[in-house]
This record gives sequence, structure tokens and C-alpha cells, in this order.
Amino acid sequence: MKQNELLLLSLLVSKDRYAYELEKLIDDTQMRTWSEIGFSSVYAVLKGLAEEEYISFSYEKEPGSPRRKVYHLEAKGEEALKQGVLECITSPRPIYPDLHVGVILSENILTPAEYREALEEYRDRLLAFAEGMKWEGGHFVRTKKGVAAVYRRMQLRMEADLNWLEEELEKN
Repeated sequence: MKQNELLLLSLLVSKDRYAYELEKLIDDTQMRTWSEIGFSSVYAVLKGLAEEEYISFSYEKEPGSPRRKVYHLEAKGEEALKQGVLECITSPRPIYPDLHVGVILSENILTPAEYREALEEYRDRLLAFAEGMKWEGGHFVRTKKGVAAVYRRMQLRMEADLNWLEEELEKN
């Protein structure tokens, strides 16, 4: 099961929600800083989850507003969510960042000065991103154990990247 599917299923565990509520919750909890849930994918993913019968929906109409779909997590979806979460935690997956491809291909394509400049730019962007993470985590990181753990892991990975960058820049 894909990350975005798991995330949406997890947001339906506590209560039924409109798609707009799901979008707002994703934004409010800054899920896009630690997951791969896209801005425009929510509706398409909900449609797919409904087709797989992981979720169902009904229409509700409030006075003065158009009728809206309210999504509900089905038992099949709860089981798929549980299995998906276990799979995420127990199955290490290789990471293929663009940086790996760029570093490997740079040897025959970039001059040493261009390579160094690119590494310095990557370092500067990584430092800016790391600084933003300190702020973005805010209250949510302090209140959610799992999110705090993920933010810490991301910080440690960035520190490892920065250490590697310093070593690589010293060589070049």
C-alpha cells in the first residue's frame, strides 16, 4: 500500500471526514514535510480507496452549502491500514535520492569547480531545510510521539549528509 493511501486511511480512523477536512488536517499537521502525500492526490487516492472498498462514502447536505461526500473507514480498510503500517516499519527500502545520481554522473560531466559549487549549494539548501524543520515541527512534534521520532530521524540523516558533504568538499 502506498504512503498516501496509508495516511488517508489513518486520518479516517478517529472519525468520518470530508475530503476538504482531510486536506486541512494534512496541512495543519505538516504531513508533507515527512511524507510523500501530494497536493492534488487526495481526491484521486480517496476514489481508489473507495473502489478497493477500504472506505465508503455518503453524501451530506448542510443548509446553505452544496452536498458533500463524507468518507468512512471500512473494516477492510482498517485491516489494510494495520498491515500497511507493519510493512512500513518492518521492511527497509533502498533510498534513491537525486543526489546519488548527480554525484555518480558528475565525474564525467562537471568540472571540479562546478561539482564543488553544486555540493556547496546542496549544503546551503539542506541547512535551510533543517532550520525550517525546527520551526515546522512546533506543537505537533511535541505532542505526537511518532512524528517526533520521525523528525529526529530526519535530523540525524541531515546531520549525516552534512558530515558527508564536509568530507567531500575537503577532498575537492
